[in-house]
Amino acid sequence: MTDIICPDWEDLLNKSTPAPSTFTVQEVIRMVNTYSKPFQVKGDDGRIYWIKVIRSNGEGASGHAIFLDQIAGHLGRKLDAPIPWVGLGDIPADLSGQGQFAHVPPNLCHAVMDIPNAGAQTNTLCPSEGNKSRYAALAVLYGLIGDGDRQFLYDSENKVWAVDFGHSFGGNPNWNATTLRSFNPPTLPNAFITETGLNTTDLKPIIDKLISLLHNGRGLVDVISTPPDSWGVSREERIALLQKIWARSQQIISSFNA
Repeated sequence: MTDIICPDWEDLLNKSTPAPSTFTVQEVIRMVNTYSKPFQVKGDDGRIYWIKVIRSNGEGASGHAIFLDQIAGHLGRKLDAPIPWVGLGDIPADLSGQGQFAHVPPNLCHAVMDIPNAGAQTNTLCPSEGNKSRYAALAVLYGLIGDGDRQFLYDSENKVWAVDFGHSFGGNPNWNATTLRSFNPPTLPNAFITETGLNTTDLKPIIDKLISLLHNGRGLVDVISTPPDSWGVSREERIALLQKIWARSQQIISSFNA
């Protein structure tokens, strides 16, 4: 695995044709007054979502933060991590500028599907046999993106779901190519692995999924290409993030197989 030549990210980005899953925001249900000020909304498909938007008044999450939220969510789902559906919500012109959307221009926003009957967001771990494979996938994901701001939901069956990744890759929501280069935590989050009672047998299937994800680089590029340019993340920054994810993946796989 470590002998694989790093792909030509520029070439792959030029050839990438992502087809993101989207819905149109139909109704604003409520806003939560936390750092990113997310909205709970209803989509035109009848489903309930949580969205993070870029506001014209500068409040709430930055475009770079919701970019990381989107990227980490897609990466996690490709590793079978317990992350709700992740995609893009389309804010139509007839909702923009109205009521709670007073400072929200028409744009694509970061969206995750609501988990019905989930408890309050927490960083508490609840190790159980039913959550073991879910925590294993999260352990590998946190090896890639860092685990400095873990946020979980537990549904009515006490199954764990991970949410809110805007402070991943070093914790800077206003990251750039330079800050990414200084992000280099341990290959796997050993404390998390110990607390959740995981072993190499639990982690092996997820490592295998990571190896498959790296095949020819196209899967990673499709993930990085999905967020729109309107979120303000440059081509240079996207390539820097691809390089970091590739390098982190190589380190994790090599460490695991050592």
